[in-house]
Amino acid sequence: MGVRENLTELEELIGMKLDIVKEGRATIIVPNLRAYADEHGHIDPARAPVFYNPVMKANRDVAIACANVYSKHYSDNDLRICEPLCATGVRGIRYALEIGNKVREVIMGDINEQAVKLAKINIYINRVEDYVKVYCTEANKLMLNYGKFNVIDIDPFGSPIGFVQNAVRAISHRGLIAVTATDLAPLVGVYPLTCKRRYFSISTRCPFSREIGLRILIASIIREGAMLERALIPLLSYYMDHYFRAYFLVLAKLQCIDDILKEVGYIVYCPNCSGRWVKRGILPLIEGKCPRCNGEIVVCGPLWLGKLAEDRFIALIKEEIEMRRHELSTYRRIERTLNRIERELRLPPFYYRVDEPFLIRRMGRELSPRAIVQILREHGYEASLTHLDPKGFKTDAKPEDIIKILSQNYELTNE
Repeated sequence: MGVRENLTELEELIGMKLDIVKEGRATIIVPNLRAYADEHGHIDPARAPVFYNPVMKANRDVAIACANVYSKHYSDNDLRICEPLCATGVRGIRYALEIGNKVREVIMGDINEQAVKLAKINIYINRVEDYVKVYCTEANKLMLNYGKFNVIDIDPFGSPIGFVQNAVRAISHRGLIAVTATDLAPLVGVYPLTCKRRYFSISTRCPFSREIGLRILIASIIREGAMLERALIPLLSYYMDHYFRAYFLVLAKLQCIDDILKEVGYIVYCPNCSGRWVKRGILPLIEGKCPRCNGEIVVCGPLWLGKLAEDRFIALIKEEIEMRRHELSTYRRIERTLNRIERELRLPPFYYRVDEPFLIRRMGRELSPRAIVQILREHGYEASLTHLDPKGFKTDAKPEDIIKILSQNYELTNE
């Protein structure tokens, strides 16, 4: 009998309603999310006894591509992979099935006994039990008790910061750490005091809060590594589906730590004129008023001021995704996101939004970000849409230059 025929028996064994999904090359038994909908029929994956979020499939697809690029171009070793918060085991099993013969071992864990039971069944039905193991243990203990790993993937429900130091302790030199953060509200300034406590950084609500939040997360993870004398080099970081995701190459080199910390600093923002400036350093000199309009300023940080991705890494990821385009239902979306990130790498940090007051006051309405990008390029400026916000654009033009050019081309912006 097949897995579907045995589903009722498995439901009795594990104690929850189940379903079967196909994701990547894996067949996975997951909670039947419809059975755990609220009284209005709303489905929240957190309501199920074991967490499984189908929306995060793109996250897992990118993770597989990044691990493949890492195994081919950044590591000479067979991989030991750790997923300390595994739930159904879908991510770890996909690592085992989709990175070819370079995976030596996958160690997974979860503190939820039902999750571990379900993960063990998924390991068995995907026939990877020889080299994929799962344990019922707390995530930090798992990372510290099973030797060194080449890849550690931290994908929690909420903040990852409590797991980062032990991930750094457990990772090998030139290892890869992947981190997801779903606690966006503190990072984007909705709960700035929580951000200060959790990430030791000041966030704020402003037009480009998402980029501030992503860069705060990166800087915080880099700082956790630096305290253990490890340099965490950002290879790829992005926003998607209300989460942040970042990948780091870990190096045990003191000079690299010092170099990477030079790219940590602050953003100074003037809400009145939309001026923005970066200040590198732990304690830079910051003026008390905006030098352009003498308005009140907002300072956020410490945060990462370097590139959100390494050029070579993102090019290799695009090649990897292209090779697997017929396997990935998320291919078009991932391709679009990576293309935008790649174009953003040439531009200064911190995007503009088309509904910012400095634009609305002068133009009288919201303009198309595509039209703005096109006009700025025609006038010799670098400009791009941003993956961080559908109403956003990045450019090397100053706010006053943006206004001047758009005013001169008002007819074009009406198209």
